[in-house]
Parts: sequence; structure tokens; C-alpha cells
Amino acid sequence: VMILAGFGMLAITPWFLDGRASGIEIKSGSQTLGRFSLDADRMLEAQGPLGKTHIKIHDGHASITDSPCNNKYCVNMGNIGQSGGVLVCIPNGIIVSSVGGREDGLDAVSK
Repeated sequence: VMILAGFGMLAITPWFLDGRASGIEIKSGSQTLGRFSLDADRMLEAQGPLGKTHIKIHDGHASITDSPCNNKYCVNMGNIGQSGGVLVCIPNGIIVSSVGGREDGLDAVSK
């Protein structure tokens, strides 16, 4: 019974998770610098107080590849993609977040 219930939950899960992120939004402080699709590979630069932060979109994922901050924690954060996420360079004030998916802003809906 437990195994059948598990397979039943797997079958209906896609209806609860309606949307995936389709792009990223880049902000410097409170200013939105732009929105970019995850479909096209490209290199982007975002100007912050310390200098330029470099953002790479490749194979449906985005990552920070270089930044003028000292510790480079943002470079080591990995990547974000269709499942969502946020990359932050606090010293340079750059925020890269996933956008798209559900129109109501929710990640998922449970019934």
C-alpha cells in the first residue's frame, strides 16, 4: 500500500508544481539592471559599488564567474536554473534571482 501511495504521489506532483523559472533578474542595490532568458548562452556584467560582477548563462543555468569582492563567496555559490534560486554578492550589492514560472509568484501549491 505504501509503495502504491508513493507512486500515486509521484504521478500527481507535476500538477502541484506548475511553473519553472524561465530567466534571471539582475539587481544592483534596489535598481533592476535587467531580465535575461535562460535559453540563450551569454556573458553579462553588472556594475556595483566595487566594480563589475560577471554573470554567465550557460545550458539553462546562471552563475557568477567573477566579482571584485575580496572573499569570492558569490563565485563559489554554484548556479541557479529552472528550479529557482538566488545568487548574491553582498559586498558589491549584486543580486541574481530566478524569475518566471507561476504568474502568482508562488513556488508550489498544495491542496
